[in-house]
Amino acid sequence: MHPAAVEQNFRVRAERLTGWGAVLLGVTMLLWCYAAWQVFTSDRDWQRPVTALVLATPLATAGGVLLATGMTATRLRRHHDDLERAARD
Repeated sequence: MHPAAVEQNFRVRAERLTGWGAVLLGVTMLLWCYAAWQVFTSDRDWQRPVTALVLATPLATAGGVLLATGMTATRLRRHHDDLERAARD
């Protein structure tokens, strides 16, 4: 496989990880807003907001890990490219 294709695949995977992480964190945010809305507007029925928060916890964890992994991979690749460019100059 050509090095440019390998590089392109790496960048696409990193962007996909970042995108999935952002989506999961967005869903988590919606669940947190729903839980807060239930707490402040209902008759203190704790089952629904606690369920939303329990569902949000693994989503937030997975989203944070995916977002951090994708962003770190992209940033390290840029750093590596900058080092190679500096070595050539």
